[in-house]
Amino acid sequence: ESPFEEEVYLAMISNLDENRIIPQFQFAGFRIDIVYDPQIKGIPKIAIECDGAAYHSSVSARDNDITRQKVLESKGWSIYRIWSTNWFDNPRSEIK
Repeated sequence: ESPFEEEVYLAMISNLDENRIIPQFQFAGFRIDIVYDPQIKGIPKIAIECDGAAYHSSVSARDNDITRQKVLESKGWSIYRIWSTNWFDNPRSEIK
């Protein structure tokens, strides 16, 4: 959906098992930028959100983030946000 999101996705599949990474995943009425699913019993899925043009142009982005995070966490998910400024400063750190 965005060049930044695609760059994060490509970096993830080059560093992790590609079969466990899902872009633009729909769950509970939300679109999650990238999902990492370790498929290990007891470890929840990880929702990875990337800020991008749509995030910065949305008046209600923060409210949507809070709602989405609460719903996903109530279902056992972990949330990780990758901010573009952090990514461009140190992508390796963000992948870790």
